[in-house]
Amino acid sequence: MKGIILAAGMGNRLGKLTENATKGQVAFGGVSLIVRLLCQIREAGVFDEVIIVAGYQKSNLMDHISTSFQGLKVTYLENPIYDSTNNIYSLYLAKHILEENDCVIFESDLVLDDEVVKKFVISGHTNSVMLAKYESWMDGTVVELGKENQILKFIPGKALTYEKTDSYYKTVNVYKFSKGFSVRHYIPFLEAYIKSFGTNCYYEEVLKIISFLEHTDLKGYVLDPQELWYEIDDEHDLYNAEAVLGDEKSKLSNISSRYGGYWRFPDLLDFCYLVNPYYPDDRLIEELKGNFEDLLRQYPSGHKIQSLLAARNFGVDKDKIIVGNGGTELIKAFADTFKGEVIKQKVGIILPTFEEYWRQFNNDDFEIVSLNTKAPFNYGLSDILDFMNTVDILILVNPDNPSGNTLNMNDMIKILDYSLELNLTILVDESFMDFADREVYFTLIADESLNKYRNMFVLKSISKSYGVPGLRLGILSSGNTDALGEIKEYLSIWNINSFAEYYLDISYKYQNEYNKSRLYISKARNLFIKNLEQFSWMKVYPSQANYVLCELLTDKFNSNRLTQLLLNEYNILIKDCSLKLGFEGKSFIRIAVRDEYDNSMLIKALSEIEYRC
Repeated sequence: MKGIILAAGMGNRLGKLTENATKGQVAFGGVSLIVRLLCQIREAGVFDEVIIVAGYQKSNLMDHISTSFQGLKVTYLENPIYDSTNNIYSLYLAKHILEENDCVIFESDLVLDDEVVKKFVISGHTNSVMLAKYESWMDGTVVELGKENQILKFIPGKALTYEKTDSYYKTVNVYKFSKGFSVRHYIPFLEAYIKSFGTNCYYEEVLKIISFLEHTDLKGYVLDPQELWYEIDDEHDLYNAEAVLGDEKSKLSNISSRYGGYWRFPDLLDFCYLVNPYYPDDRLIEELKGNFEDLLRQYPSGHKIQSLLAARNFGVDKDKIIVGNGGTELIKAFADTFKGEVIKQKVGIILPTFEEYWRQFNNDDFEIVSLNTKAPFNYGLSDILDFMNTVDILILVNPDNPSGNTLNMNDMIKILDYSLELNLTILVDESFMDFADREVYFTLIADESLNKYRNMFVLKSISKSYGVPGLRLGILSSGNTDALGEIKEYLSIWNINSFAEYYLDISYKYQNEYNKSRLYISKARNLFIKNLEQFSWMKVYPSQANYVLCELLTDKFNSNRLTQLLLNEYNILIKDCSLKLGFEGKSFIRIAVRDEYDNSMLIKALSEIEYRC
């Protein structure tokens, strides 16, 4: 059997990485793409020769590989017009190889799991196309399959119908052709296609015509979800591939540094980011979809309309509330407003905490005064009252993130009363309060409390509470309308998009569904905590939020190692807190509460790790 690698293209989309090298020479995990592929071809054990069709930087590529690759014979064909043709011509140049041998065709820009090539080559069917179930990040040709995985239709990327994506399979750009298939079907159509349409097109177009006009035994070889791959067209693809197929450490680092965008990894169970798993409901999503085109094509409103909508939803006066592009934008605007021109404001932050507060106040405009709490992080009223005497601005996250510690309403009122005596500004972050048990829940977003405590600002992340992080929504409320107006000046006029604004416009209709979701997550959290407490090597701290802080009490693995194990072996992402401020490198993890099924999957994974270790 012969292997054919198409490697003539210029790889312009990879920019500087291919200025003086081919696509195949781009490094992945310390090894070039083409060397990685050649190793996998050699390990398959059935190839007597690999033919590389080269063009751009041919000499460079040949020097990179040579004519022998660790016992594997390598020969070269040249595409001299690589800059004006596409891969159909490169394959045409190798047609004599196809006519005389069973062949597997590869493209040089692929990253494949190590065992994928061997499994594909030795699979029973002689003529097959390597396929993966279509996912949203994929681009290019897809196919539809029959009941026995026969190829029914090749569909170019430009012609696919997004409503039918559930039935599509993406071509991985690896093909196995028998000598007979090539002679009887592929080569005649290949020659006819080039004669009619030229050489600046893709060889898959030929398969499209064959599948339409002729009955062949060409079948799909569908990769299991665990059999990973990626096609490298640009640097973004390379970065994504590292997250999918990189080594353990680089994979975790890659995923963690993204801060989201996990739709590219649909099998990832995200227990790191803190989102309501039970909301929005299907009806609300349907209403958003139904207005998609209008929202896409229209500008959003400015601050006045945003405040009117938020005021209606939260039952406060319109002058006492502003809307931000997520809570983080409002935190920054708050900090920018209160920075001292002459005397630095002393900002009190309780550690550990949501580190966006530390980032926004850790500069020359402020002096941070920290209250460093220790496990079990159950600071209370007396701790806060003492701390208040040392600061000008107090940041209070309730329930706290990441500890889950929660101050009750009576204690909060005492804190607010004392803040008036001290003339102290206080920012209360209620982003997770909606998840508290019914007997614990309260809110300060109400005209009565805002009017009484004009020194108070209340922040709420709609992204988190309402399960719409992609919309980026947050609110800031205060009875100090002058200061709120100044904060608004730090926001751009169109700081939220039309989809976010429309969500604010319709969400009041779904309040009952939202309240149900709060009960669901409270129930799921309490069950989740009970199940986590079965592990003797894990101390689980109480929480009223949609996350749980846990301390690891074992020498078998620390928080970083457990995070790696869960990601690499189970595709589960949790938050390693050991590097967060306030944890001093100790083994703490934070686990988000998802729905009961997903929670059970994490419990199962932890049980298996416990058994092995």
